[in-house]
Amino acid sequence: MPVALGMPVAQLDGTSLMSLMGHLVFGGVLGLVVAFTRRP
Repeated sequence: MPVALGMPVAQLDGTSLMSLMGHLVFGGVLGLVVAFTRRP
């Protein structure tokens, strides 16, 4: 998606790093919620 906006792909500055961390945290929380709700 960022490629379509003209953003460089492999650039790691503060904004992209915070976005990456936010996605990782969100994915981790979502995974934990799914794991806990699907337990017998």
